[in-house]
Amino acid sequence: MNEWATKEVFESHGYHKNLEESCKHHDEFAFFLSGESGFGNRKYENVSILDIGCCNGRVLNSLSNNSIRKYHGIDINPHAIQVAKEHWKHRDDVSFDVFDPDEQDLRSLNLEQFDVVYLDSTITFFQNYKEILETLLESVDTVFCNRTLWMTNIYLDCEDSRLKELPADMVFEFETRWNGMREECKRVFLNEGYIEELTYKYDKLCYKFREDIYDGNWYDFYSFRNNDTTKDDAIPILEHPLIQQQLRDDKTMGAFITRQFEMARYDNTTAGVDTGRGVWFKLPGSNEILHGGDVLTDDTEKAEDFREDHDQYCSLNKTKNRKLIFVSHSS
Repeated sequence: MNEWATKEVFESHGYHKNLEESCKHHDEFAFFLSGESGFGNRKYENVSILDIGCCNGRVLNSLSNNSIRKYHGIDINPHAIQVAKEHWKHRDDVSFDVFDPDEQDLRSLNLEQFDVVYLDSTITFFQNYKEILETLLESVDTVFCNRTLWMTNIYLDCEDSRLKELPADMVFEFETRWNGMREECKRVFLNEGYIEELTYKYDKLCYKFREDIYDGNWYDFYSFRNNDTTKDDAIPILEHPLIQQQLRDDKTMGAFITRQFEMARYDNTTAGVDTGRGVWFKLPGSNEILHGGDVLTDDTEKAEDFREDHDQYCSLNKTKNRKLIFVSHSS
């Protein structure tokens, strides 16, 4: 049985509580629909919404001031759907069903009837996330992916100190354990190269938003930090005159990051590789693409006091409130 459908996950996330409350993330979706968010200038009125991974339908509290014609929520967890149906039974324009997008065909829902699809913290957990996302983009005007992981596809090849692009089909996959689960589940970061391909293939605009600073890119020189933050002159590494002079030689950057890597690999006092907000790099003689947070040892990752002292270390787990909003050019 898929653990997402278990009562343990349902209870551990409190899907039976806070049914009358809204939350910040759902409020942001409602703000987008109002046309005042800055992501496009369209005001969505009298719209039909499909909510994939709806839980107990709590997003409806945030949508109270929006013009909604119809709302349909689907979720793999039958316990959450049961609560949702009972709580919102007074709404004729609201419906819920148990549905597993990994096992069932979304086209069976007649997707063309919906103006907007809302996915909050769901798309990157699906095993067939690409098929799901492409099916939605093909059929629906607007797809709002809230709290969604995406990652830059630019990396530094330390062999020749050149910036290069990762293949668009490269999958950034990792394992995590959600509350109430006995086993770990797989999750992915959406590759920015893949996101760009989607916009061309389905003639969409994509607004990308994030509150964190941990996934930058190699053009963001201010993201390099001096490890010794106790000194008054602690400034971004690339602002140091000596470093600036070194990096004028195109072949210096790769050697610089390689030294950083070796320091972090064998010295637990170094907070990962100072690659700047978690960008990708490839070491000389290696075919493996590494991330700034990949070189921390197990002992380092378990040390809470270390994490508190080195809050800026590059970690895939530091992402915060990322969104992908796909809209049709005609919108």
